[in-house]
Amino acid sequence: MKSRPVPFLDLRRAYARNRSEVDQAIARVLAGGRYILGPELEVLEREFAEAFGVPFAAGVGSGTDALMLALEACGALKPGAGEEVVTSALSAGFTALAICRAGAIPRFADVDPSTLQIDPSRIAACIGERTRVLLPVHLYGHACGIHAILELARKHRLTVIE
Repeated sequence: MKSRPVPFLDLRRAYARNRSEVDQAIARVLAGGRYILGPELEVLEREFAEAFGVPFAAGVGSGTDALMLALEACGALKPGAGEEVVTSALSAGFTALAICRAGAIPRFADVDPSTLQIDPSRIAACIGERTRVLLPVHLYGHACGIHAILELARKHRLTVIE
């Protein structure tokens, strides 16, 4: 089966379809003067949580913050204990930054040269007694081999954050 990359989002077309609603939302935020947090974020968090059937959701300012909070919230890490998180060697530096900010040490698993996705067989070689979390990164519109990664996590009793 040949994989196809996910097409880029055409923001101009999306805006044209929803112009009135988007303009009204922007006007509400500007009129309210709350550009960070505020009632719009509260509504988004509530609607997001309802859509996914979870008790709550938290809007954050960046993917780095999202990863750091997920690492802290999963309860698998004890900050300062030298615990490790295995992630892709091919990712933005912010993935490693989030791991460090959560108090853990990043371990880098190499990628499959044909897909450029983290290679589950190379993850296995990175797992040690201090490993607590696997943090695979999906790149270029392709998903990494998540089923093999989940199997590794089950075998080694690790948490997966993707």
